[in-house]
Amino acid sequence: MRDAAAQMRAYRQMTAEHRKLVEMQVAASAVEEFESTLAALSTVHRECSAPVDWMQVLHAVPFVDCGPTAHARAAVETFKPTFFERLFGSTKRRQQLEQALAAALAHEEAEWSRVCAEVDEGKRIAARVLDGDTAAYTAAIEASACLEELVELGCNPVGKWIDRHNAWTTVRVGGPDVVPSESKALTASGKLSSKRIPASKQNEIYQDFVCGVALRVGRELTAVLPLHGVLCDVVAPVLDTRSGNVVETVILSVYCPAERLHSGGVNFARVDASDLVSTFMHSMKLVKSKGFQPVASLPASTISHAPGLLPAATASRRP
Repeated sequence: MRDAAAQMRAYRQMTAEHRKLVEMQVAASAVEEFESTLAALSTVHRECSAPVDWMQVLHAVPFVDCGPTAHARAAVETFKPTFFERLFGSTKRRQQLEQALAAALAHEEAEWSRVCAEVDEGKRIAARVLDGDTAAYTAAIEASACLEELVELGCNPVGKWIDRHNAWTTVRVGGPDVVPSESKALTASGKLSSKRIPASKQNEIYQDFVCGVALRVGRELTAVLPLHGVLCDVVAPVLDTRSGNVVETVILSVYCPAERLHSGGVNFARVDASDLVSTFMHSMKLVKSKGFQPVASLPASTISHAPGLLPAATASRRP
């Protein structure tokens, strides 16, 4: 009986330690998920596709790695039968080398045809893009998949061209509830600690996300296409206090000039999305206690004289 009681105590202690370990792992996962969510919301603008040089695409030359074929041909040309192969007239090994060469030649020919087709298609699109064909703009965006990551974040970009030099696009984003309402951290003992995030802080995080999305759209489109800039309207579900209904409305309208986005004057690894947007021609109204308020889209006619940089006196981080 004493042995059974000791075994029971040991089992209970082991179970308690295992439960504590599981609780600590769950807590750590919750904190990691919270921190990852905040990082994703505040760093949308930092990544961007590599710029496309359409003149280089237009004059591209097909290239296929002929190394495998050359290696197989050299193996056939330098083949020397062994003493026993000569003695018994065996040609099996040489036939295998010749078959490998034939397979390499067939693969090289198929690869050459594929590469030539891709280069020719790229040249056709490049010629149309450089000619300002907006239909080719759409094809280039789809081929580059430059906006796919935004779609994965729950955003829905819808493009509409103004002219060959400027684009206007609407991006639908999730509401303020994409920002966690509670912060999560680990205590010294490894337990989960949750604390309510103030509404003003939630709105500030949400503003950085909204501005980051607009900047990301501007960066992607001006990297893939030869544009002067992008007029981006961000649409989100907002409570209409006049009707009590949630309606989709424009909460940010900003013109992102290509010269500012790609000149190297902005360090996107450290810049604050809201601060950068405030230096562009934009329309945005945020009430810290209530969140975003509806704004009017910037008229397309203003793009022709968009300065790209507003005077310091009119720029503020939290409009």
